[in-house]
Amino acid sequence: MKFEDIEVPGHRKELTFMQPDIGDIDALYDPPPSAFREKIKDGPVIALATCSYSGPEPECWNAWNRLLARTCWDYGEGNVWISAVRERLPNPYAPLFSLASLFKTERVTGRRFDWMLWVDDDVLVPSTVIQKLIASADPEERPFVACVGYDRQPPFKPAVWDRIETGNCVSKLQWKDGREGTGLHKVEVTGLCCAIFHRSFFDKVPQPWFAATPGELDDKFGIVYRGNTDAWLCQRCREEGVPVCVDTDIEIAHMSSRVPICGQTVKMLRRTFEVEAE
Repeated sequence: MKFEDIEVPGHRKELTFMQPDIGDIDALYDPPPSAFREKIKDGPVIALATCSYSGPEPECWNAWNRLLARTCWDYGEGNVWISAVRERLPNPYAPLFSLASLFKTERVTGRRFDWMLWVDDDVLVPSTVIQKLIASADPEERPFVACVGYDRQPPFKPAVWDRIETGNCVSKLQWKDGREGTGLHKVEVTGLCCAIFHRSFFDKVPQPWFAATPGELDDKFGIVYRGNTDAWLCQRCREEGVPVCVDTDIEIAHMSSRVPICGQTVKMLRRTFEVEAE
């Protein structure tokens, strides 16, 4: 299917190319505010956001329940917002629906959230992921930090890319595994399996944050998008001088046919499928 053939209810054909913004989502779907309690105590407001493409695996659902319980315990129930979700929206409308829900909650409560944790619906995360990502992030210097997620298909490479420049030639390099040194790394592109965003990120990086585009090579940054909304967001970060960072010390798992793909399992899976990451 070509991107031009994607039909989105209520949108003009040319907008399916697509760079929608929060105003488009509000006009099309009028998403409800996030789930929240009225009583907010001192401390940061933590927003939990996701989008559902096919419905979460039971393992992911259980992990999210543990994450929610831990987050409410650590920050207080009134300081935790859970974004609204509309199933099976196409990209880039799906993530924007959750964001629009959070921004509407800000208008209702008269308060901005402080941190937003984004988790895809097929990703397992530890219950301490928010504390660990916030510790790696910084509202001014690093408002966006992601965990390393692995592709769900052989050769199970991490969804993290760096760039090597040789003269006028720009070549792409994808990590062979997510453990090329531990700690925090500045990279060119990362997937958004699991990431933390400080609220200031959305002030520093203007819309559009997500877009669906056909395959095209960006002469300035040397990226082939092929409709990848994650790569688009990372390009927007570079354009605004916001670093793209990953924390390789946080272990998450990308579910594939109920098999968790992570740094602990990927080497075994590569041997099983007799493949090597290039």
